[in-house]
Amino acid sequence: MDSRKLWNARFQAFLQLFLQYMRLILNSGLLFSLLFAVVIGSYYYSLLLKQIPDGLPVSLLIAIVMTYALAKVNVRTFLKKADLVYLLPAEERMKSYFAAALIYNASLQMAATLLIAIVFAPLYAVQMDEHSHPYAMIVVLLMLIKLWNVIVHWQALKLNSSRLVMRETILRVFATFVSVYLLLIGADAQYLLIVGGILLAFLLYAARKASREHLIKWERLLDHEQQLAARFYKFVNAFVDVPALTQRVKPRKWSKGLASFLRHHPASVPYILYIHAFFRSGQYFGIYVRLAVIGAIVLAVLPFQSGKLFGAVLFIYLTAVQLLPLQHHFSAREMLKLYPIDRQTYVQRFQHVILTLLIAESILFFAVILAAGDSSAWTAGSFLIVNFAIFLYVKKASNKKVGTTSNGL
Repeated sequence: MDSRKLWNARFQAFLQLFLQYMRLILNSGLLFSLLFAVVIGSYYYSLLLKQIPDGLPVSLLIAIVMTYALAKVNVRTFLKKADLVYLLPAEERMKSYFAAALIYNASLQMAATLLIAIVFAPLYAVQMDEHSHPYAMIVVLLMLIKLWNVIVHWQALKLNSSRLVMRETILRVFATFVSVYLLLIGADAQYLLIVGGILLAFLLYAARKASREHLIKWERLLDHEQQLAARFYKFVNAFVDVPALTQRVKPRKWSKGLASFLRHHPASVPYILYIHAFFRSGQYFGIYVRLAVIGAIVLAVLPFQSGKLFGAVLFIYLTAVQLLPLQHHFSAREMLKLYPIDRQTYVQRFQHVILTLLIAESILFFAVILAAGDSSAWTAGSFLIVNFAIFLYVKKASNKKVGTTSNGL
């Protein structure tokens, strides 16, 4: 068995699937939305740079964000459940397979690091002085630090205990933060060499210890692969139906009280199903909370009325796009078709649930704008128009998805 050919075959299959989904997503209008967001974001980014106070610890803020980006490592191996049976006995012959996986992950994440570093270049230029290092050198070193994180994390995945993996993650985050912060504040070369030597020694120690004392933890790699694949499919499912999408259920017993006020009636069944699915299944609730919090923070710092309105529209739209897959969350549950409920009722109840969530988010955004000192009638009227537009979008999108499926779930 040639494990390198196996890797190439699986990578090509994933790449073909990825390009197929990306073509469908871009045809849905996402590309235009991204370009519009980049243009508007760049404009307000330049305005924010001009308003940065002198005492703001810019280097510390960049170091915190870059540390998260550098220490966050995802390793895709394209493993499948059957590999635990058929490939586990051939682990010694799988070295080239995992080496190719490591190269793929390192290259992809180093490229992402480059993009993030480019975004922070204007912010770094604001606080540059005669002691600062050239930013091109910093970018190269940041990419090397990312490579170090990927390799060390890969070796840590071989450890037996999850507690040891967590300990390794904490050490990795601390070492990454110190390295990035020293780079940004323009530390002397001898300090950078000392830190670089420590990182290199730690890398060699981890690689040697893991290769001698630990084997590959196939179950852990498979679990990570399934999580990353589900995350990708969840994103794609916001635009097109994905048959391969699997959901994880979280108990969240406190959500029972939110549906208890509904009276027991056949027409209330879709409400209960969608409310429980929103809180318990997949990442709907987490995505909703994150977008609401991030949107509120962004609206609080944007300087102009037009910028605040655009930010509100953008985050409400993103929330709507992420919640639309909830409509077909139960499409594979054949037992639910036994309920004496027609398809249009499911669609209407879904629209009511989603619109309630979006209106709650828009009220939060409006409250943030009022707290920021903008109480104009123009803003209030704009929010009414935004909510009406979102209502039309949700209604059109949900009805369109019904037309492309065999049932209303």
